[in-house]
Amino acid sequence: TCSVFARHLQLNHRVKAITTGGVLGGQQPSLTSFPGGEVVHLSYILDLAERYGVSNSTLVPKPLPTTADFRFAIREIFGWDDIELASIPQEFTYVPADWQIFYEEAFENRTAIWNQVVPYFAECSTGLQLPCEVPNGVGILTCGNGTDTACIASACNPGFQLNLNGTCEQCPMGYYSSGFNSGQCDLCPTAIPENCYFSDIGVATPMCPFICTNCVSCTASTGVSDTLNTVCIETWAFCLLLVAIVVVSVSIA
Repeated sequence: TCSVFARHLQLNHRVKAITTGGVLGGQQPSLTSFPGGEVVHLSYILDLAERYGVSNSTLVPKPLPTTADFRFAIREIFGWDDIELASIPQEFTYVPADWQIFYEEAFENRTAIWNQVVPYFAECSTGLQLPCEVPNGVGILTCGNGTDTACIASACNPGFQLNLNGTCEQCPMGYYSSGFNSGQCDLCPTAIPENCYFSDIGVATPMCPFICTNCVSCTASTGVSDTLNTVCIETWAFCLLLVAIVVVSVSIA
């Protein structure tokens, strides 16, 4: 139907839609079909009659003596005020329109229609959500006061997370983000000794880099070595290593 086609254009081609008729400022029109537009198969009608226990009703057509099928065109279709999942038929939905206008001219008068819809070209629609570019991610255009639009981040690149103000910021130290995401960074899974700490921000892999201090008993004022991803060797272990090197050297000599 026309409504299905209009909805397809909205979702896949980001177009704006305007409808005419109905009660201006009132209930949004919900009729999305037209008389004769619904075709029902005989087998489907018989199945419904059995489900509702009315198969003996004179209103239910008799099954055909062959495997042939027959279809009925329903002439009158009405809209629904409240549309729930249990409503019958379920294909009814609201008319997919961004604006509703009052139009009195003949529909063949294309100039009159054009003159009425031209002002809406400059207005933005709250339902379109057009894509836009943001630093370190992708965003969508939001509609503010009819014409004002702002680009708000909807997903961020690896190594970044979505901020509350609609921007993408780098993952803090100790956190990472390895994929294109619309949430917060994850905690680094690397278990490091107490004399080490994570060294980088904006990490895009679970292997978070870290730096270790070259001390025996670490304090806050201890200097930091330039070696990444290394663990300190205790003093006694270092001395034992020197003794082993000396013994091996003497044996070779």
